[in-house]
Amino acid sequence: MEIRLDGKVALVTGASRGIGLAIAARMAEAGASVVLTARKPDELRQAAASLGADPEGSALPAAPGATGASTGERPPGGGTPTPGGDAAHGAPGSEAGHGAPRSEAGHGASGREMGHVPPGGDAGHVAPGLETGTGGALPAPSGVPGVPAVVWFAANAGEPDQAEACIAATVARFGRLDVLVNNAATNPHYGPLMGIDAGQAAKTVQVNQYGVLAWTQAAWRASMAERGGVVLNISSVGGLSPEPGMGWYGVTKAAVVHLTRQLAAELGPTVRVNAIAPGLVRTAFARVLVDDHGDRVAAHLPLRRIGEPDDVATAALFLASDAASWITGATLVVDGGALSTPSGGV
Repeated sequence: MEIRLDGKVALVTGASRGIGLAIAARMAEAGASVVLTARKPDELRQAAASLGADPEGSALPAAPGATGASTGERPPGGGTPTPGGDAAHGAPGSEAGHGAPRSEAGHGASGREMGHVPPGGDAGHVAPGLETGTGGALPAPSGVPGVPAVVWFAANAGEPDQAEACIAATVARFGRLDVLVNNAATNPHYGPLMGIDAGQAAKTVQVNQYGVLAWTQAAWRASMAERGGVVLNISSVGGLSPEPGMGWYGVTKAAVVHLTRQLAAELGPTVRVNAIAPGLVRTAFARVLVDDHGDRVAAHLPLRRIGEPDDVATAALFLASDAASWITGATLVVDGGALSTPSGGV
């Protein structure tokens, strides 16, 4: 069965690289118009280009009267993420949600900045000839109504006003929002819980936990309450099992699992809400962990390999589609069997 999202509009946070970019690519390939959002405009341009878009012409303009919208300016104090892991498996921080400090979900910078993406990204599959937005009102270049577009909007996932602005711009451009993927996250602290400070703890909650709610609230108010839709939250296996050094990150990801169930109960039947909990995934931000420990981790997994971004992206495509129309409140674990391995206890 071919899974399609023809005529749908999807928005992916943390979409400049890794898992977020792979999800965006899969949804675009399946026929959806896709809005990429994260903090840094430069990396968003690169991400859009990797999906076949004109990196300059695919910038989504702010809706009239919106506040907190992207200006393409890089504010002072923007940090550069350091290498780490991508799935909360024993590495610092979060790569668009899963594994290195000061992640692209909104940590280490203020205002209208977006997270890091390596040149070319590591997106999954892109359909040849994918049409793109062109700036201004962003019609498809062909001028054919309904031709899918790939556009981008810089916004900090932890700032509710920027979430509102991004979603307002999306609805102004496309008239609706059908699929929201809350992928962005951060982890400014790696180490025992006794070493985390109040600022680090608050920032992690602001982006990883409250950010999911803020973007969902904005999507509900702007489109989904009237039109329905799908919300997909990217959690982590670190939210289902203790991980060395990743304790507070795991706590926020555990909260995402419960928040998914709560939102599913409150927003049904209009909106379906599900989550994915990835294991260790091979991304740019997980390079240090993969290079140093990947073979050892893979050897202990039932499937004997670590994950690729597209492993998560294909699961996301399924949950966003009508093929999952009777699934809500669920968390799908995509970890190569990591949670099925013996813990070492009696």
